[in-house]
Formats: sequence, C-alpha cells, structure tokens
Amino acid sequence: MLDWARQVLCLLRRWLPDRPLVVVADGEVAALDLLAAAGQPTVDLALITRLRLDAALYDPAPPRDPQTVGRPRLKGARRPTLPQVAADPATVWTPLSIDGWYGGGERVVEITAQTALWYQSGKPPVPLRWVLLRDPQGADASPVVYGSGR
Repeated sequence: MLDWARQVLCLLRRWLPDRPLVVVADGEVAALDLLAAAGQPTVDLALITRLRLDAALYDPAPPRDPQTVGRPRLKGARRPTLPQVAADPATVWTPLSIDGWYGGGERVVEITAQTALWYQSGKPPVPLRWVLLRDPQGADASPVVYGSGR
C-alpha cells in the first residue's frame, strides 16, 4: 500500500507540476519511507497525517567540524516523546477556536508545535513539523505531522 501511495504522490506531482500540493492521509501512511518520498525535490509536497506517539524525534545534526574523520552524523540529541511533551507543565499551549467541532458548535482546543527529525536506524532522517492538539474539556491529545520534508 505504501508503494502505491508513493506512486500516486509522484503522479500527482507530475500531472500538477506548478501547483502546491497538500495531501491529507490516514495514519497508516505515517511511514518514514513515504514521508521521505514526499519531501524529495522531485515530489515536494506537504503530507499531513497522524504521527506515532512513540516516534523517535531528534534535533538536527550539529554542524560538522571539517577536521572530523568518519561518517557525518545524521541526527542530534533525542527529543522527548509526544506524550512527555503533552504531560510537561512547561509546554506552551496556544488556544485555537474551531467552528463546527464534530458537527457541534464552536470549541476551543489548544495546540503546540515544533520541528524535528524523525529517525529510525537504517533509514534517512525525515524533517517534519509536528502539531500536538489537546482538548482542555476532554483528555484527548493527538499528534499530527504537518508539512513533512519542508
């Protein structure tokens, strides 16, 4: 399925070369291979999908000293997991009003967002922007990847 999704994304880019593309997908396509493909210069589109709560997020790799021998680093320091960010009292939440919340009226939710690298051994790191949304009137916190590869 991921190969088919990657092929569809590449075809969309070929058919619509001058249009900015934003694709919203199910959480099943939140795979490093597909996110990496979406960020390639030949595809260059924003892919919005749910992110795994246990995703290994990292800082970008520090600048390499020219005198350093060996393979360059792919990632920097490990970031806290998304549940840790949601539970941290130091996290800054921004209120956001949404009309028509699940067919109802207006609802105020809170969001926080950062950029990071999603890395898994053996695969290239994928730069992404994640958004964590919480409902202060409920207990739900849902992370979402936004604009991967940009």
